[in-house]
Amino acid sequence: MKTLEEQKESIDQKLDELSSTEPWSWAMDEKSRDSMTPQQFAKCGLLRLGVGQDLERIVRGGAPHRIAPAEEILALKPDLTPPRQVFPS
Repeated sequence: MKTLEEQKESIDQKLDELSSTEPWSWAMDEKSRDSMTPQQFAKCGLLRLGVGQDLERIVRGGAPHRIAPAEEILALKPDLTPPRQVFPS
Protein backbone atom coordinates (compact mmCIF):
# COMPACT_ATOMS: atom_id res chain seq x y z
CA MET A 1 0.00 0.00 0.00
CA LYS A 2 1.31 3.43 -0.96
CA THR A 3 1.97 6.03 1.68
CA LEU A 4 0.03 9.29 1.54
CA GLU A 5 3.12 11.05 0.19
CA GLU A 6 3.52 8.45 -2.58
CA GLN A 7 -0.17 8.83 -3.49
CA LYS A 8 0.19 12.62 -3.71
CA GLU A 9 3.29 12.25 -5.92
CA SER A 10 1.42 9.85 -8.20
CA ILE A 11 -1.49 12.29 -8.55
CA ASP A 12 0.91 15.19 -9.19
CA GLN A 13 2.61 13.17 -11.94
CA LYS A 14 -0.75 12.37 -13.58
CA LEU A 15 -1.83 16.01 -13.44
CA ASP A 16 1.54 17.13 -14.88
CA GLU A 17 1.09 14.71 -17.78
CA LEU A 18 -2.39 16.07 -18.46
CA SER A 19 -1.39 19.71 -18.20
CA SER A 20 1.50 19.24 -20.62
CA THR A 21 -0.95 18.40 -23.42
CA GLU A 22 -3.61 20.49 -25.10
CA PRO A 23 -6.76 21.08 -23.03
CA TRP A 24 -8.14 17.73 -24.10
CA SER A 25 -11.66 18.02 -22.66
CA TRP A 26 -12.31 21.10 -24.82
CA ALA A 27 -10.97 19.34 -27.92
CA MET A 28 -13.16 16.26 -27.51
CA ASP A 29 -16.61 15.95 -29.01
CA GLU A 30 -19.69 15.50 -26.83
CA LYS A 31 -19.98 11.77 -27.58
CA SER A 32 -16.38 11.19 -26.45
CA ARG A 33 -17.10 13.11 -23.24
CA ASP A 34 -20.10 10.85 -22.55
CA SER A 35 -22.51 13.78 -23.20
CA MET A 36 -20.85 15.90 -20.51
CA THR A 37 -19.75 19.50 -20.98
CA PRO A 38 -15.98 20.13 -20.89
CA GLN A 39 -16.43 21.57 -17.38
CA GLN A 40 -18.25 18.45 -16.20
CA PHE A 41 -15.76 16.14 -17.90
CA ALA A 42 -12.81 17.86 -16.23
CA LYS A 43 -14.43 17.63 -12.78
CA CYS A 44 -15.38 13.99 -13.34
CA GLY A 45 -11.74 13.16 -14.13
CA LEU A 46 -10.56 14.89 -10.97
CA LEU A 47 -13.13 13.05 -8.85
CA ARG A 48 -12.04 9.73 -10.33
CA LEU A 49 -8.49 10.58 -9.23
CA GLY A 50 -9.85 11.33 -5.76
CA VAL A 51 -8.93 15.02 -5.84
CA GLY A 52 -10.53 18.37 -6.53
CA GLN A 53 -13.88 17.90 -4.85
CA ASP A 54 -13.93 21.55 -3.73
CA LEU A 55 -12.08 22.91 -6.76
CA GLU A 56 -14.15 25.49 -8.67
CA ARG A 57 -11.70 26.79 -11.27
CA ILE A 58 -8.63 25.69 -13.19
CA VAL A 59 -6.13 28.34 -14.28
CA ARG A 60 -4.77 27.78 -17.76
CA GLY A 61 -2.76 30.36 -19.66
CA GLY A 62 -3.22 32.80 -16.80
CA ALA A 63 -7.02 32.77 -17.12
CA PRO A 64 -9.37 30.98 -14.69
CA HIS A 65 -11.79 28.47 -16.21
CA ARG A 66 -14.85 27.28 -14.30
CA ILE A 67 -15.34 23.57 -13.72
CA ALA A 68 -18.54 21.89 -12.59
CA PRO A 69 -19.36 21.41 -8.91
CA ALA A 70 -18.92 17.90 -7.50
CA GLU A 71 -22.65 17.67 -6.72
CA GLU A 72 -23.48 18.18 -10.40
CA ILE A 73 -21.22 15.32 -11.44
CA LEU A 74 -22.46 13.00 -8.70
CA ALA A 75 -26.04 13.67 -9.88
CA LEU A 76 -25.05 12.74 -13.46
CA LYS A 77 -22.89 9.79 -12.45
CA PRO A 78 -24.43 8.18 -9.35
CA ASP A 79 -22.03 5.23 -9.65
CA LEU A 80 -19.11 7.61 -9.06
CA THR A 81 -18.51 7.76 -5.34
CA PRO A 82 -17.24 11.02 -3.87
CA PRO A 83 -13.62 10.87 -2.73
CA ARG A 84 -13.07 10.41 0.96
CA GLN A 85 -11.68 13.37 2.78
CA VAL A 86 -7.92 12.82 3.15
CA PHE A 87 -7.22 15.91 5.22
CA PRO A 88 -9.79 16.53 7.95
CA SER A 89 -11.02 20.11 8.24
